[in-house]
Amino acid sequence: MMKTVFKSVCATTLLAISSLALACDYPAAVDIPNGSTATKEEMIGGVNAFKAWQQALVEYRACIESETSEAIAALADSGASAAEQEQSKLALEKQLTQKHDASVDEEQILAADMNAQIKAYKSKQQ
Repeated sequence: MMKTVFKSVCATTLLAISSLALACDYPAAVDIPNGSTATKEEMIGGVNAFKAWQQALVEYRACIESETSEAIAALADSGASAAEQEQSKLALEKQLTQKHDASVDEEQILAADMNAQIKAYKSKQQ
């Protein structure tokens, strides 16, 4: 019984350490200019900042995928049982999916806002 508890604690600790080791920085969202009041330069700057942010998100997603793969590979050397390794692997993959999906959701929200502001800017110009 004590041996099982010890292994579970070790597996949980390993998972927590692996999670902390994921050091990919999430890029800060950009400010979208107000299309109703922005100048042409502000809109161009906003679009360029948004595109740079999107590229930073692509890099962030690649980073979390890479670090998750490394953490999963490290499980083999952890000394945990196959079942504990599988449990930790599933937890890491779940965490990856949550982070990835959250970044995609935020990107879609900001893209919709950016498109709405571009539309507002264009309608102001007519």
